[in-house]
Amino acid sequence: MQIKLLRLLMVRSIRERPLRILLSTFGIILGVSSLLAISLTNRAALDAVTELIYDTTGRSQLVITSALSSDDGVSEKSLARVQRFADVRVLAPVLEVSTVLAGDETPGELALDFLGGIGGLGGLTLWGIDAAVDGQVRDYKVIDGRFLDNLEDAEEIVLVQSYAAEHDLAVGDWVEVATPYGPVPLKLVGLISEEGAGRQNKGAFGVLPLKTVQKIFDQPQTLSQIDVISTYPDGSGEALERLKGELQSALGHGHTIINPASQGERAKQMLGSYQIGLNFLSGMALFVGAFLIYNAFSMTIVERTREIGMLRTVGMTRGQVSRLVLAEAAVLGVVGAALGVGLGVLLARGIATIYDCLLYTSDAA
Repeated sequence: MQIKLLRLLMVRSIRERPLRILLSTFGIILGVSSLLAISLTNRAALDAVTELIYDTTGRSQLVITSALSSDDGVSEKSLARVQRFADVRVLAPVLEVSTVLAGDETPGELALDFLGGIGGLGGLTLWGIDAAVDGQVRDYKVIDGRFLDNLEDAEEIVLVQSYAAEHDLAVGDWVEVATPYGPVPLKLVGLISEEGAGRQNKGAFGVLPLKTVQKIFDQPQTLSQIDVISTYPDGSGEALERLKGELQSALGHGHTIINPASQGERAKQMLGSYQIGLNFLSGMALFVGAFLIYNAFSMTIVERTREIGMLRTVGMTRGQVSRLVLAEAAVLGVVGAALGVGLGVLLARGIATIYDCLLYTSDAA
């Protein structure tokens, strides 16, 4: 009987004050949705950046790059120096250039970057690789055709399937790549999926033999980076740090040697301040929601002083009055939290979509 009475009183209170109840529910939804949306966005952004780093670096334990922004990349002489180290098991040289397909470029936009690529376009990223060893470092999932032959100067290319589909290209077609010296035809011999190394440049990515890239972009004996896999199975620890120091001493200060694992940690640190700001905003939203709830219920209790006095007169105890108020708060809390979770998931998806659109726009600009 008491439970039924409490239920009737609670329903009556909600009916008499619908706007205040809606305000309280809105406060709960605001706090829960903002906190959840920002938390999901932070986690998704961090996971995406970390996953992208590990997909593009693959099983590489060390990456050798140029320390000078104005330098013409890494010389192949450095490759010969590193090969002398007994603790180095695999060396995978890479020459990266940016270009577009012939016909996609705008007149006047073709300009050489410091590696001989077409700077400022961001349309198609090409990697010149040594097909005999690069597969030991990165994963390429071929879904049509074949991968590159081991011929160093073969005029062939492998593209990501989604990019090829956008440009109506199929295995066996001749692909004309724009270079600062005119278009160069390359035979499309295979398509890879947009995973692993295929995630580079959002799928606008292709690989071809290293010597071919050096020839058509007039960059002989030039590399963008050298990926290193050591003989150490764990890929970390003091032994790898010692090898890193020995390589740095042998190559000199004109080279930078990084650990992809530390690169992932650096990305986490870079996102840290960004995440702190978002967490602060979510905390503010939670505070505003809590204030709305407290203010609404405080006013409700003040307005119901006479009603509570009458209930106490007819025999209702303090505990029963407290349970009545807490039951109303619990109902609003459950309903508001459920709606807040749903809204938070939708907001997180919307933020992720906006981020992808902005990233795509910036890449295309």
